[in-house]
Amino acid sequence: MDRIATNAGTKLIVCVILLVITAVSAALIPALYFFSDILEQEQERAATQGVEGLHNIIDEYKANAVHYSAVFSRNPKLIMALENKDAGELLRLLKRMQVDSGVDFITVT
Repeated sequence: MDRIATNAGTKLIVCVILLVITAVSAALIPALYFFSDILEQEQERAATQGVEGLHNIIDEYKANAVHYSAVFSRNPKLIMALENKDAGELLRLLKRMQVDSGVDFITVT
């Protein structure tokens, strides 16, 4: 009789352990799936915002480039140096304009 009770107790423990594993799995798997879906949506939203921010920065740089090119092209000393093909004067003027305007580089074509 003692052996039957031990055998039944072991079976009961195994059954309870399997039930706990099944219950935890039943609760955990959908939660992980739901969490990963929410996380993916959040990452997509953050990536979209990043792209929009980058697009705005590029548009701002384009507008600044157009503005600086318009301002630089109206400088009479610069026009004269270009017409006379005076590279030294052109370089001196452009260097001063670069420092004054704070641009990284100036390209003349």
